[in-house]
Amino acid sequence: MSMSYSSLAIIGFGCDLPGGSNGAESYWDTIIQGRSGIKSSRDQRWNYSGYLDADRTAPERTYCGLGGLLDDFTVRPGRWCSYAAVEKLNRTQMLILDTAIQALGMAGMAPGDSRLKEISLIVGNMLADEAYDHEVLGEIARLALQEAVPDPEERRPYEASLDHSFPVVDANADSAGVVPSALAHPVATLLGLQDRALVVDGACASGLLVVDAAARYLHDRTSPFVLAVGAMANMAITGNVSFSKIGGLSETDSTPLDENASGLVPGEGAGAVLLCPLAYALEHGMTVYGVIRGSATRTDGRGRAIYAPNMRGQVSAMRHAMAGGNFVADDIDHIETHATGTKAGDTEELLSVKEIASGRCSGPVSLGSVKSLTGHGFPAAGIANLVKVLLCMQHECFAPVHGVKTPHKLIRENPDIFALHREPATWPVSDSRPRRALVNAFGFGGVNSSVCVEQFDKQYHANLVRTESDAVRPSGNGRAVAIVATGRCQATAMDNGTLLDDDIDFDWRYFKVPPVLVPHMDGAQRLALEATRRLLAERQIDPDRCGIVLGQPAGLEVLARRSFKIRLPEVVSALRSTQSVDSRDIEAVVSGVEKISSSIPATVEASLPGYMDNIVAGRLANVFDVRGPSMVLDAGEASFAASVDLAARYLDAGECDQMIVGSAFASRSRVHRAAGLASQGRNASVMLVRSLEWARKHPEEVLAVVEVKTVSEVEHDGGFSNSANAGWVLETMATPQNDSGWSEQATVAQSGRKFGYSVGVYGTVLSYDEKSNGESVSMSTSLHLAAADSPEEGLRLLSRPAVANADKENECGRFRMAVLDSDMELAEVIWRFLGQRGREEELVRK
Repeated sequence: MSMSYSSLAIIGFGCDLPGGSNGAESYWDTIIQGRSGIKSSRDQRWNYSGYLDADRTAPERTYCGLGGLLDDFTVRPGRWCSYAAVEKLNRTQMLILDTAIQALGMAGMAPGDSRLKEISLIVGNMLADEAYDHEVLGEIARLALQEAVPDPEERRPYEASLDHSFPVVDANADSAGVVPSALAHPVATLLGLQDRALVVDGACASGLLVVDAAARYLHDRTSPFVLAVGAMANMAITGNVSFSKIGGLSETDSTPLDENASGLVPGEGAGAVLLCPLAYALEHGMTVYGVIRGSATRTDGRGRAIYAPNMRGQVSAMRHAMAGGNFVADDIDHIETHATGTKAGDTEELLSVKEIASGRCSGPVSLGSVKSLTGHGFPAAGIANLVKVLLCMQHECFAPVHGVKTPHKLIRENPDIFALHREPATWPVSDSRPRRALVNAFGFGGVNSSVCVEQFDKQYHANLVRTESDAVRPSGNGRAVAIVATGRCQATAMDNGTLLDDDIDFDWRYFKVPPVLVPHMDGAQRLALEATRRLLAERQIDPDRCGIVLGQPAGLEVLARRSFKIRLPEVVSALRSTQSVDSRDIEAVVSGVEKISSSIPATVEASLPGYMDNIVAGRLANVFDVRGPSMVLDAGEASFAASVDLAARYLDAGECDQMIVGSAFASRSRVHRAAGLASQGRNASVMLVRSLEWARKHPEEVLAVVEVKTVSEVEHDGGFSNSANAGWVLETMATPQNDSGWSEQATVAQSGRKFGYSVGVYGTVLSYDEKSNGESVSMSTSLHLAAADSPEEGLRLLSRPAVANADKENECGRFRMAVLDSDMELAEVIWRFLGQRGREEELVRK
């Protein structure tokens, strides 16, 4: 396997991790001294101590009361922003902000630096912030109360009690601190960064998936810099209980790579790396702390349970990362493992590393793990591993692995392959190359990310830049892909039912899912599976050369029901605190709410993957045997367009020949409605896309060509310049239009967004444009339809300025225009444009 990969420079980094690690220097002290940050979560972060039960079968309880927790974490904003601005952020956003400030400072950037506007922010996260979990719990508790107490007057005092325990978020002022889509944008705004700010979710792989995604934007010079952050602050009991039902948690401690390791300990924290092309860093005389020679994300494909580790995907990710520099086993000195302390996970990874490292002639490869000190930071884990390796390179030593009393059997039996250091050990350096390591992060849904990093050597890397070819051609005119197949399905309308209702039917027989597990799968997962089933009825895929990028707002609806089931004691406690009501009446209300909760299935091993956002893509990979990159991307209203944009980059880089892109959404939560993310009902639209190069060779198989540009690119080259003036409403597309064109006009107001894409479809332009106006953002999105006879003609049309007058015609035919309420409508519009709407089917209420 040989690939071309343009090397990236790490010009700054930072971290906030358990064990008193509030920055790189203190993190190194933690690593060397073995200072553990694992302590009691029950005492510090839970609202109800009764969640802990040694009986592993106890319903809605966990046997693990431990967590890797931050000590007295506070943001140090300096001159970057005010403390008042920091206080408006949730805990996850605070971690993103603090580690970003550390990385920017290390790179010599300060507030007002002109380079800040050239930095894109990409955040790796899963399960959003605790604030979201708390908000949806309050919402579903109020819905349960309404069912238990239909009379509004009788219900009023109980609602007051719930409002006190679960305050209602002000949709205008506070939603940015709750809605998962807003994790990145407020931080980018505070720091004065570029408008591009994304959240990517590959579960526990997210901390390195974010680096791999960043590479795709840097390789085509879309951004000179990308700030990649992995952050986790959601230590809510919902996740702990759910994970405990899989049996993956430890009751006592975290001891990865030990023969007697009993499970993982959940942890929080964040890490950040500031990246730019190595050539750019050398040209501008920047200090370089490490060089990324390869990065890759690969998926297990069809296999065992959705959460079971699999050698195939792990080995593939490591080999692809090594292939970026054309490296072989002897070129790697050290592997920083994902090892979490679960018996199955550690064993599978060691088998994978053994396959990679077997046949070495230069002695055993060093193994590392830091989770005995920090716990498992899930989306933060990969970045924590990468920062640790950078520090090891700085100090020219292999760090000790703490907590191992008896090394894992595979380590003991293969001393010629594995070396595990109990004390700091000198990291020797070769005369011919710098120190080099692989860093791993693997996640639920079969997502595996690996990064190959080496110590910076000025002469070595100056020579490298002179000989290295770009992995992806610079693309100042957007990314183009060809749509070759589509699939779609629709559930019932949004206003039917509430968060308490599980009303999306599912063909469990076809997908071989036991019916007892279906209630644990979010509706978005079911819709995505059905839509992809229809998609692949038309086309076959090459599993090894196909990937998945779904663009959709995070926060699955089934999480609300799971939180209500697990955190019922908190709801009951709130109800029992109701004042001026007879205690017998209170108990009757409590009994009614408990009865409603009893209709929700008990938490089992299928519950956690059922409400994880990235599992929407993970289910597709598992069922349809997709083995390329797999992730969910959240850019709010611009999510779908962003998914097409990133997929195009993976195609351009040669990572895949085919990508499944699209969106699946099924949430009726108030948070999503308040943020304007739930206007399109519950549906899934997916498309199989291929490269433009392939499209030119197979024009007869192309349904459409899609070109994606960011708003800043649109403004720069003049294309689609009149999109903000279109004003034609989308709803009129629902019926055939006559020659008079469109007759209605509308404007759309949204809040909290400053980022968008312009998408063109085979002579169609879908422009998504946002302008900041104080705290509110005014959006205008336009649609232009025109005839095109070939992919080249379609792209030629897309390069022309947009036409603002709907009645204006030119040699390309009539343009029609419409305003889109949100990015979720992009899939809908493309579907209609391709003439596929007649094939749409509905999944109706049971």
